[in-house]
Amino acid sequence: MRCQICFKKGRTIRMQCGHAYHAECLRKNASDWQLPCFKCQCPLAKAVEDGGQWYIGIDTTRQFDCMYKISHENLIVRTEKCIPRWHRDNGRLLRRVFLPIKNNICVS
Repeated sequence: MRCQICFKKGRTIRMQCGHAYHAECLRKNASDWQLPCFKCQCPLAKAVEDGGQWYIGIDTTRQFDCMYKISHENLIVRTEKCIPRWHRDNGRLLRRVFLPIKNNICVS
């Protein structure tokens, strides 16, 4: 499948809106923490908590690709991290809850 940013073939990530992008192209071109789709502008950003740290990124079919984290100083900082869709809690395998971000957020 072709990336909708660079139009080259390769391993792409399919978004909920149906468009596909290379992970590298998304990271290079992300200028807004709401991460709108480059074709249709629908919001793709979701938030997830992992070990007391909140991350903002895109939920793919395999994992959660983090693009930003909310630091302990209440700043939104660029980061590159992948978080699995599943985690263990007291020996039980649980699916992570990803919260959609459609509006501006306030970090206080």
